[in-house]
Amino acid sequence: MPSSRMQRVDLGDGWKATLPVPEVREALIGLPAHREAMPGYSVLKCSHDAEVFRVQLGGKAGPRDVVVKVRRRRGLAANLAARLGSDPARREFQTAVALHAAGVATARPVALLERSTRRESWLITEYLAGGCDLDQVVLVLLPRLDPARLRSVKSTLVSSLADLACAMQRQGFRHRDFKASNIMVTSWDGASEPPRAWLVDLEGVRCARAATGTRRLTPLVRLAASLLDYASLSHTDYARFLRTYHARSGEPERSWRASFRAIAVEAELYRRRSRGRKTHKLDGFSG
Repeated sequence: MPSSRMQRVDLGDGWKATLPVPEVREALIGLPAHREAMPGYSVLKCSHDAEVFRVQLGGKAGPRDVVVKVRRRRGLAANLAARLGSDPARREFQTAVALHAAGVATARPVALLERSTRRESWLITEYLAGGCDLDQVVLVLLPRLDPARLRSVKSTLVSSLADLACAMQRQGFRHRDFKASNIMVTSWDGASEPPRAWLVDLEGVRCARAATGTRRLTPLVRLAASLLDYASLSHTDYARFLRTYHARSGEPERSWRASFRAIAVEAELYRRRSRGRKTHKLDGFSG
């Protein structure tokens, strides 16, 4: 999105906001100080350096449900990096704006709030109503469907995942962490409209030159590594995903078989390394 459409405004009390959606300015003024008293406030995730919550903003355009990711900068290095323009929340906001402008499915960016004295940044995006992360869809929700319905839902979901991967590739984006927990699915059961896959948690997304050889498969390897252990998805489902992806990305029709073999090998290596890292972290842990 062109920078000329961005607004940089002062919200008071040291807070600055960058807005691609100017109509929310008034609604943001009281957010940092009074978030817990605002409609729909609920904490979705919390850690030592980040917090994610949902809240409803008011304003002239009517109520707007949003998700806020609060990043706390801890330590001299993090604060220096932020002053030099490499703050993670700022990068993720810029990535969200670029993805949305390019037509890649991601939650619409609403604002970036920054306050240097508090050493934190707030990334605000629109809430994806009815969304569940792909991990939950595959692990918990799909097994609840009857077999006849399951086949239809999986076919549509595979098509949407292929569209998402192709859209990133066409627009020159690469996601080094393209895993199930970083993909949101709306209308997962296809009851009201077809399931649609959306990118969330954009830290691993970068704009890069078109990848060649096995490097172009990196996002697909990561996706496979996060999905192939689940009983509700079979190797046939992933093969269907690859055939669809190849057909829509302009790859030779039969080349998906070679890609499938390469991805299967790399995904297994990735999972072994991941298990090794987790085991190493637990060594010596007594509880």
